[in-house]
Amino acid sequence: MALMLALGGSAMLAITRRGPATAIIVLWLGVTVIGLGVMVMWLDPALIFKALGKDPTLTGRTDIWAAVLRQSAKQPMTG
Repeated sequence: MALMLALGGSAMLAITRRGPATAIIVLWLGVTVIGLGVMVMWLDPALIFKALGKDPTLTGRTDIWAAVLRQSAKQPMTG
């Protein structure tokens, strides 16, 4: 994923050097794509997790943290 972002950014940077009109078009395209990505992440983050093959509940660790917080509330200094 990071490699794809880096290669895409490098390609967009190379395209912007062709001229000011091309740079403006590429800039608006980039802003639009980033805005759509942020909107999808905000409206349906589970879709992003599914696309990456990850579990939105962090593989069940949320249950563990609830138990840890309950136990640490009993003895705040030592946990």
